[in-house]
Amino acid sequence: MQGYNAQAGVDAQAQVIVVAEVMAQAADRSHLIPMIEAVRRELRAEPEVVLADAGYFSSEALEDERLRGCEVLVSPDGHRARTASGNAVVSNFARQPAAVRMREKLATEQGRRLYALRQAVVEPVFGQIKEARGIRRFLLRGLRAVRAEWRLIALTHNLLKLFRHPAPHPA
Repeated sequence: MQGYNAQAGVDAQAQVIVVAEVMAQAADRSHLIPMIEAVRRELRAEPEVVLADAGYFSSEALEDERLRGCEVLVSPDGHRARTASGNAVVSNFARQPAAVRMREKLATEQGRRLYALRQAVVEPVFGQIKEARGIRRFLLRGLRAVRAEWRLIALTHNLLKLFRHPAPHPA
């Protein structure tokens, strides 16, 4: 079965998609740094804050030199194992120093406030694409074709944003 994982880097101010990528792997874990580097290339600037969902959490990525100078917030607790009775199991992954530091960062007032923005920035974009526009699956097959389709979807999302929210004209 072919499956693809659509990813998007979204600007917090305008909710436009800055980077649209598709991966053939289900896990996002290895894609945090490539997505941040793609944002850097597109914006020709360093992102001040990166908010990523739990699927992107990787101790190795968070310790990578390429993330220096960039505030990265990503929950380490999105994939907790459960026992048969439904109780959470604390894994070795959850005890890693990077996971402990990230939990501490997310527990601060600023960390909670910033990370809460992720739901108001990224999730509405995917909601608009899936619910308002009815795009729930890719129509094309093959990674190259699906990447092109996802980028076209992202482009039309951005065009609709511009159309619905035109810049004010000088008087």
